[in-house]
Amino acid sequence: PEQKRVNNPHLCFDWFQPEDVTRDEGEVASIAAMIRYMLARYRLDASRVFVTGLSAGGAMTAAMLATYPELFAGGAIIAGVPYGSATNAQEAFGVMGQGRSARPGNWARGC
Repeated sequence: PEQKRVNNPHLCFDWFQPEDVTRDEGEVASIAAMIRYMLARYRLDASRVFVTGLSAGGAMTAAMLATYPELFAGGAIIAGVPYGSATNAQEAFGVMGQGRSARPGNWARGC
């Protein structure tokens, strides 16, 4: 889906705001609702739903896979960042600019 300027002035997904990337809240809940609507409305095969995104869309792809894994057969993150790697805009710019290292178990817990 396309982002609305009212949600983000740069038309990017807010992949770093906890209220937007927590299951059943914010943007991830909205995207999940869109997927469920399309599946029901058009009688689509739920086993063939994939998610992908570039940059902020890649970060939102990571958030969708982390919060709604049952909705997807798979996903591809392109130039995105790991789910839970930032919780505010300042951290987001740091992660995008310099990266962030964590042990695998810490990434799994959202750092």
